[in-house]
Amino acid sequence: MGLIINTQIGTNRGITDEGYVRIEKYEVDTYNGFLRVYPNLYLSSASAAEAKQDEWVRYSAVENRDDKECASVQLKNEYLFPLTSSEVRTRYEVVSQTVSSSVETMVPNPDGPGEVTSSHWEYDNQEVSQSIEYTASVIDTSHITGSSIYEFAYPLLKAELAIEFGVGNILDDY
Repeated sequence: MGLIINTQIGTNRGITDEGYVRIEKYEVDTYNGFLRVYPNLYLSSASAAEAKQDEWVRYSAVENRDDKECASVQLKNEYLFPLTSSEVRTRYEVVSQTVSSSVETMVPNPDGPGEVTSSHWEYDNQEVSQSIEYTASVIDTSHITGSSIYEFAYPLLKAELAIEFGVGNILDDY
């Protein structure tokens, strides 16, 4: 399971046009809502397969072993993906607001007693309660609980690599 980079890239082990990226390690931070992915780069899918067979050597004390992994300045050591979703929320707050009202004033009118002849606006500051809707980003791990972490992480990693290496240059191998 991995991603193939089918464009020429330079690595510390030479130039390859069939780089292979595999997620070797990941961390899920449910408190902060992040998935951290640590990919490994190989010169080809064949060298990645050989590394998988020799995985027991990785943790042994053998010196001068021939690592299959390589590095490239174009590939980060880790990628961070948010585990969030948007939720519309409402909050209520009291604000001071200027309120205006029309006030009619009785002014004696010699032609028609009791008629309103004048009106004016009065302004007053009042406390007004209002609701405000906003979109909040909330931690949501439901994306990874219903499936394999790899099914969730590889498409995200593929999108990040497509930015660096070009759309169409990253192929699925899973």
